[in-house]
Amino acid sequence: MVARDQPARYESVLDFATVEAAIFEGNPRREHLQVVRDGPVDAKQYVYPSGLVDPLAVSRLFEDGCSVVLPQAQERLVGLWRLTRGLEAELGCRVQANVYLSPDGASAFVAHYDLHDVLVLQVHGAKDWELYEGGLSGAARPFDPELDAPGPVTERFTLLAGDLAYVPRGCMHRAAADAMSLHVTIGIHWVTLIDVVRAVLTVAGEGSVELGGALPPGWWEAGEAGLEAIRRVQDVVPGLVEDVQVASVLDGMRRDLVATRQPFIPGQLHQLGQLDGLDSSRVVAPRDPMLWDLSERTDEVVLSCFGADVVFPAKVAPSLRQLLAHGPAGVPISAIEGSLDDEERLVLVRRLVREGVLQVLD
Repeated sequence: MVARDQPARYESVLDFATVEAAIFEGNPRREHLQVVRDGPVDAKQYVYPSGLVDPLAVSRLFEDGCSVVLPQAQERLVGLWRLTRGLEAELGCRVQANVYLSPDGASAFVAHYDLHDVLVLQVHGAKDWELYEGGLSGAARPFDPELDAPGPVTERFTLLAGDLAYVPRGCMHRAAADAMSLHVTIGIHWVTLIDVVRAVLTVAGEGSVELGGALPPGWWEAGEAGLEAIRRVQDVVPGLVEDVQVASVLDGMRRDLVATRQPFIPGQLHQLGQLDGLDSSRVVAPRDPMLWDLSERTDEVVLSCFGADVVFPAKVAPSLRQLLAHGPAGVPISAIEGSLDDEERLVLVRRLVREGVLQVLD
């Protein structure tokens, strides 16, 4: 933090009147303005169906304790354009400016970290900052509130008009307005080695038969085909990643493929109509074609299919695997393997029919 006792220091870059005019006189569209309070507020509360912002709605939300953000403000405010272009010329990387206008006590976001370095310019009022243990040093993974809980506070400080703070990439932080506050975050997006490696591999792949080669069928499976896929990747990037990292990437690619396949379920209403009178003598079969994956955990089994994860108790796993492995001829419900009793088999089948995974054969 740099304390200067120079309240007017950033007037040539930005002032309160300019921001107020941009919000309430500039006819902004949805992409130009965001309302937040410990995270984004539903845009339907302040954006017309046309995409134009309702300034009166923004005013009411601000009075109610929400902050207003002008993202990528360097594209519309000339003082920030000059500043960010100057930094880009000096640093050789992309620089952006986000403007935050907050009422007393407001916090735009929960404790989090960013994937870029940040310079904070306090333009008007004051803002209280807290830095925490946690975060990721040199973070390459976006902040995830379910994974990245802040640790103990390591530093507290208050920025007054004219002050500046530096928040490194990956540093967990949170800020709350102390009286009405206006500040700018200057995001410095350094060119990283991973950026260069991605670009180099893209260029190399355009002229390489080896890099353009397809993985073997069944590359997502745990057996020989999966091991062969990992070996092929390691052959072209030797020593860059470990096998477990390659496996994680392949798993993510498979999950994305399965999650983005829409349901193809002809005759579904007919199928639902058969559930009330369903008994153990009926024969059921999996939909064909259908992409699915099954993962077993300590106390549950998860079927991923049609863009959804369907969770079952762990004891269902053997029965579920048998049902999914059967071909179009299907299997009688009474012959479903595993430890389920007759009623539990029917419950399982009904659930899978409703999810579009199974069909009852006529």
